[in-house]
Amino acid sequence: LANLRDANYFAQLGYDQRQIDYFTYYPLLPWIFWTIGTWASIAAVILLFARSRFAVHAFAVSAISLAILSLVTFGTMNRFEILGARLSVQDIVVTGGIIVLFFYARRLGKQGVLR
Repeated sequence: LANLRDANYFAQLGYDQRQIDYFTYYPLLPWIFWTIGTWASIAAVILLFARSRFAVHAFAVSAISLAILSLVTFGTMNRFEILGARLSVQDIVVTGGIIVLFFYARRLGKQGVLR
């Protein structure tokens, strides 16, 4: 909903004007990495449940996309300063979780669990 610039959504989250502007004027490149990372992780989980070897590739794409997104948003867009510690830690935990799931899926692939 943040990408839709929904004022009611921002109000429910208690965002201030600086935080609203952060998402309202979100550049295209980080948005692309967010989209790829999000959809690749959803596909990866589905592929993992289906025991597909392609889950490893999907987790890799997701992890790389979200890592690049973190580098861009924390490094050049002041994400930590604007959104605060709670959301920043949440982003780091999600990205770390996807990386852990990549290694898990890779291990399952090496063990022959994934086809």
